[in-house]
Amino acid sequence: LAMYDQVLSFQREVRTPDLHGGADLAWETAFTCRANVAAIQGTELLRAQNLEQITTHRIQIRNHGMMNVDTSMRVLWETNSDKVLNIVSCPDPGPRANTREIIAQEGGAV
Repeated sequence: LAMYDQVLSFQREVRTPDLHGGADLAWETAFTCRANVAAIQGTELLRAQNLEQITTHRIQIRNHGMMNVDTSMRVLWETNSDKVLNIVSCPDPGPRANTREIIAQEGGAV
């Protein structure tokens, strides 16, 4: 059994119209839950002559119909200095699954 010892907030981007015909972007928390988070690989990429560390994490949460997750969202890892993780993959496990697995990356373009 996985230990759900980490606290994560799943956030959606919200666009609010501004006075100049554009939009202000902000992140709004859709839900917060406990999770199991494990690093699955680290890759160093050479970008613009800077070494950039990208770490991929496997996130496991309890599956619940109220907690919809998609790749437009991001994860705020509250119990790890509020690190931001970008969701790469979050296949729907189906209504009978007890857990849901999400793949997210730390580092790189946000």
